[in-house]
Amino acid sequence: MSAFSELGRDDRIARMALSIVAAPDDPATGQLLRRVGAAETLRLTDSDGPVPGMDRIETGIWRDRIRSKSSPDQVTAQVAQLERSHFEVLIPGDAVWPTAVDDLGDRAPSA
Repeated sequence: MSAFSELGRDDRIARMALSIVAAPDDPATGQLLRRVGAAETLRLTDSDGPVPGMDRIETGIWRDRIRSKSSPDQVTAQVAQLERSHFEVLIPGDAVWPTAVDDLGDRAPSA
C-alpha cells in the first residue's frame, strides 16, 4: 500500500489528491494548506505526530476524516486518471485560477 505523502511530488499533484480526500470547505485542511503547503499537508495525513495549529483530539479527527475518504492506492489511481484525462486542473497561482475563490480563505478548494 502506498501513502498519501507519496503524492506530494509537486504542488499540483498534492492539491489534486487533497481535492479527492478533503471537502472543499474543510477549514482544517485549508488552514494547513495555507500554513505548510500541499505536500506537507499530505505528509501530515500519514504521520502520527502533531499537526500545526491542532490539538491531539482535533488532529485525530482530521486524520480519520481524510483517511476514511479513500485509501492512498485509490487516490493514486484517481490522480493518475486525472493526469491522463483532457481536464485541466487549476490550482492557486495558475493564470486562469479564479482569484475570487481566494476570498473563501481556509474554506477555499485546494484545486
